[in-house]
Amino acid sequence: MQKKLTTLDILRDARNSGLFRKAAQSLYYHLALRADQSKQYSTYVGYPTLCADTGLDAKTLQKAAAELEDQGLIRRVVRPNHSNIWFLNVTAVRDAVERIRENDVESPFRQPDIEGAEV
Repeated sequence: MQKKLTTLDILRDARNSGLFRKAAQSLYYHLALRADQSKQYSTYVGYPTLCADTGLDAKTLQKAAAELEDQGLIRRVVRPNHSNIWFLNVTAVRDAVERIRENDVESPFRQPDIEGAEV
């Protein structure tokens, strides 16, 4: 049985995976902060709340959500007249991080390091 990941583990994996573009990364981070680990890493947050949390408009968040769904990193259950149910696929992100560590693979979305910059 896989151990439950903490919110910090999920956020760290998302950062290290390099799988996300800017809006998708912001959406995933905010979903992770609201996700309940005991309920399959799910949350019931709506777009108005996500807009307030991320500072992005609803259309941008919908596009980011579609991108994350296409990559298999989240699953959305649309409930008419209710907020969506969001499920994070933390296993896919964790696997991507492990592949990067094992193979020293660069992600297409990962920002290059700047020489001489302090970390």
